[in-house]
Amino acid sequence: MSKALKDDSVKISIEFTNDFGIKNHYEVSYSEKMTLLEHIEEAGGVAPYGCRNGSCGTCIAVIEKGQQFMAPMDFLEEDTCSQAIHSSEPIKPGSMTRLLCRAQLNSEQLAQAARDKAPVEICVRKIKIV
Repeated sequence: MSKALKDDSVKISIEFTNDFGIKNHYEVSYSEKMTLLEHIEEAGGVAPYGCRNGSCGTCIAVIEKGQQFMAPMDFLEEDTCSQAIHSSEPIKPGSMTRLLCRAQLNSEQLAQAARDKAPVEICVRKIKIV
């Protein structure tokens, strides 16, 4: 973690659209060790998951805004996402597919946003896999 960034020092706005198209907005404080799923749950939200370890693909979603705040995928997330690329819904160019249970935020990018006093907004849309 960047020395310039401490847990709870950055507020994150997460817009989560579930399988039924219902949008929920959450304001959360950043915590380095938490995944997107955990940040949503911390704010009182509910997002689907199966295994919490990245192997089932139940929590696969598209990051439609805020990709620059995402940390790189680990091997397991990359592998599961690559196997689940067949979605019944279109994915906009520039979006990225991630697993909510594995996806973490990039502390360096968040630190820069904090220094710039820029908002941290992440839009996530759950997708159905066929």
